[in-house]
Amino acid sequence: MRLIRIFRCAEKGSVAVEAAITLSGLLFVLLGGVQFGLAYLAWNTMLLAAEEAGRYAMLYNACAVSAQPCPPGCSGSTSALADCAVAWANQNFGNIFPVTPDIADPNCPSGMSFTASYTFNIVTPISLTRYLCVPLI
Repeated sequence: MRLIRIFRCAEKGSVAVEAAITLSGLLFVLLGGVQFGLAYLAWNTMLLAAEEAGRYAMLYNACAVSAQPCPPGCSGSTSALADCAVAWANQNFGNIFPVTPDIADPNCPSGMSFTASYTFNIVTPISLTRYLCVPLI
């Protein structure tokens, strides 16, 4: 009879230990999913910022080449068009994802390239970069 009481006393607190181990693993998976979702959101928004700059450059390229009217504040040169496209992308995305233009990119001979970058800090910094070559016709 005494032996049974000793074993019962040895199991006190085992449920709390099992719950702590299980809940810490579940919390790790849950917070990891949230961090992955935030990184994915940042990637998609950075992609949209680069594409928005490219879309602006394609749309208003005609004013740099021909005599069509340019948007307000932009002159008819290609460098001014690149600056206006970057300003448009930064205006729409709040300068969170800096977009940089490259007019004379050898990898994009018939157009203009845009690069957006963002550094996401989880445990170590992860740098996300999106390169986009926009053909200018």
